Amino acid sequence: MVQNKEEPQNKEYKRVKLYAETFSTGPGQVVLKDLRRQYCDTSSYTPGDPYETAFREGQRSVVLGILSELRQSNHPEKFEESQDEYEEE
Repeated sequence: MVQNKEEPQNKEYKRVKLYAETFSTGPGQVVLKDLRRQYCDTSSYTPGDPYETAFREGQRSVVLGILSELRQSNHPEKFEESQDEYEEE
């Protein structure tokens, strides 16, 4: 990964950039489109079965989390002053 001097160097931003790198490739785009089709762009509600609904909503939340990471990668300014959450003292 090529580092841009203007990009934040904290762990959180580096992690977000890894998501962007992974899903910006041709195969990554295909996988993301398939994940959206299977788990995100359909209803998670299953009539009469709250457990299946909860299970499907869990699957959906994973894809929504990936999409959130990808949106964050477009906004490095949000990471400029953030501290690493798990930084050792």
